[in-house]
Amino acid sequence: MERDSEHIKVAKRDLELARKYRSKGDIAVATLLYNKAISGVMRTLYHRKTGRHAPPDASLEYLSSRASLPDEVEEYVRSVMEPETEAEELEALEVNDTYQGGSGKLLYMDGLIKRLLDYANAY
Repeated sequence: MERDSEHIKVAKRDLELARKYRSKGDIAVATLLYNKAISGVMRTLYHRKTGRHAPPDASLEYLSSRASLPDEVEEYVRSVMEPETEAEELEALEVNDTYQGGSGKLLYMDGLIKRLLDYANAY
């Protein structure tokens, strides 16, 4: 459990840093930090569900499929994964174009992390 609490602590720190970089307009760094935070919380949820630590190279899809997330959270996780079809790619671009510079997806990721942290705290 100590490792779990460390993942959560780091994810919260990454979330705050991502918000700072987003506010400065540094979309690339903010995206990296949001993804890192999501991965950390997902690793914690995976461990709590399975009793095992996640493989170092585990994808978000792998982690989410084994963490028994609520439907709403599962949908958020799927939404930040790489699109698999051309139609999904176009839909992702439309979401990103809603806000200047792709910050729409960052706001979406911010919401995902909040939901994941809420779920981790309740789990």
